[in-house]
Amino acid sequence: MSESDSKKTTVLVTLCVIASVTAIAFGAPVVQQYDQPPKEIVEGAEKPVQVFSRYELPAEEITKLVGNANLSHGNFSGTLSNGTGWNISGLIFTITAKGEDGTSLWTSNFLDFVTIKPLTNGSFSITAVGDGGVKDYDWSIKKAFGHQKGANVRDLVNEVFAMSDAMSDADHARVEERVKAKAKSERELAAAHTRNMKVLIALFIVLSPLAIVFTLRRIMEHDRKQLENLIKSAANGNARVQSALGLKYETGNGVKKDLNAALNWYRKAADQGVVMAQINLGVMYEDGKGALQDYQEALNWYRKAADQGYAIAQFKLGAMYADGKGVLQDKAEAYAWLNIASVGGCKEFISRRDEVLKQMTPDQMTEGQKKAKEYLLKIEELKKGKAGK
Repeated sequence: MSESDSKKTTVLVTLCVIASVTAIAFGAPVVQQYDQPPKEIVEGAEKPVQVFSRYELPAEEITKLVGNANLSHGNFSGTLSNGTGWNISGLIFTITAKGEDGTSLWTSNFLDFVTIKPLTNGSFSITAVGDGGVKDYDWSIKKAFGHQKGANVRDLVNEVFAMSDAMSDADHARVEERVKAKAKSERELAAAHTRNMKVLIALFIVLSPLAIVFTLRRIMEHDRKQLENLIKSAANGNARVQSALGLKYETGNGVKKDLNAALNWYRKAADQGVVMAQINLGVMYEDGKGALQDYQEALNWYRKAADQGYAIAQFKLGAMYADGKGVLQDKAEAYAWLNIASVGGCKEFISRRDEVLKQMTPDQMTEGQKKAKEYLLKIEELKKGKAGK
């Protein structure tokens, strides 16, 4: 944990104490009480679901969120490329852990708060309890939340409510099973929750500054060990962890920002075929971050990722040919890659393609369309080859 993170945690703890004391002093209820169990936990009844569709990404937009992740030592972390026009602020992941024989050990949903702007990359990290005996796993993005341009404060608050409501809905079946098994009413659960909250509030008030410092140190120690485990895993050749470490060092997330280290880990992962590492490496060379600006090197890594079917890399590659960065300006080649990148419907990609199209001759347009078909066939063949392995 960095010094700024420690300060933020200290401020948060102080605000929690003030809010807790105020709640007790003015008799604010901790949870709502019910005379009867609410409809949502009565056997056979339908659960009322509050809809926040303005803040939940449509299914077709979620397909534009691509990345890689790793489940190790109780931590599920990775990188994500946002190919949408949304500002992503929350993700619900579904993780299915498997044993040595391929059977499912468990399937759970996990919520993580993130900040990933449109057409950029970001990282996520979740504590996923129960990874003992896990030899393999599948993961997917169940739901994503965010906002588009023009969001106000009320929108952002409702966005958080939307995430909370969706996560409650995702885990509802497990809640029902627990309620049925223990035969408890909602009143009993609410009363127990109220007592627990009061105990926690009392503990907050009683805790001395030294206890808070001790807690912060434990958190810092946990973060340090977690980082050591990630570095050890990356040093042993885990490509996905190498890519995640590259992003950590590039952004300074949980570590001191180090562009040279970021470049080193990205390269190790990119050499093993991790697409997001290839894209990030291309961006660093194109922008001259952590290394001298090298358009040809950037072009090389973008091409490797573009050949694997990733729209952001295809867009970057097309833009470099359109602008003549590291290569002779080639409108036909630029149009081919920008046209392929635009298949997903991203407005920025389509706009850039149409801009190049206006500058092309009929012969260049014919050549560009021919190249686009050839590249698409190669991409499909590569995907089939991977699926057959």
